[in-house]
Amino acid sequence: MDGRSKEIDVKILQQAFQDSGMLKSHVARNMGWYEKKGRADGVRFTRAIGLKPYQKNLSSRKAYYTISTTNYERAVELVLAMGLDPTDYGL
Repeated sequence: MDGRSKEIDVKILQQAFQDSGMLKSHVARNMGWYEKKGRADGVRFTRAIGLKPYQKNLSSRKAYYTISTTNYERAVELVLAMGLDPTDYGL
C-alpha cells in the first residue's frame, strides 16, 4: 500500500491547528470553503479535523458522529492551509 493513501489520525490536525494560532475562518478561507452567504465556513473546517460532530438523521432521531481519521491528501491540504509544513507533522 502506498503511504500516501493511508488514513491519518485527526489528532495530528488538531495539534497543527493549535500550533498554527490561526482562526478557523482563516483556515477555511485558505481551503476555499465558504458558506452560501459568502463567509468562510469555519464549521466545515472544525468538522474536517474532528472538533465538531456531523449530524446524521436516522429515521425520526438524530445521530451525531465525529471523524477520527482523514485521508493523507486532505491532511496535507489542511496543514498547508494552516501555513505549516506537513513534514513537521509526519506527513
